[in-house]
Amino acid sequence: MRVILASNRGTVMELGITPIVTSGLVMQLLVGLKIIEVDNNVREDRARL
Repeated sequence: MRVILASNRGTVMELGITPIVTSGLVMQLLVGLKIIEVDNNVREDRARL
C-alpha cells in the first residue's frame, strides 16, 4: 500500500484520514465547551474552525 500512495513509513499520509477527523472532533469539542470562542461571522474564525 505504501508504494501505491508514495508515502514513507511513519508519515501522516500513511495514517490516512484519521488525523483530520480527530482534529476536527477536538476543535468542535473545544468550541462546544466554550474553551475557545469562534464567531462564524468573522472570516478568520471560520477558517480556523
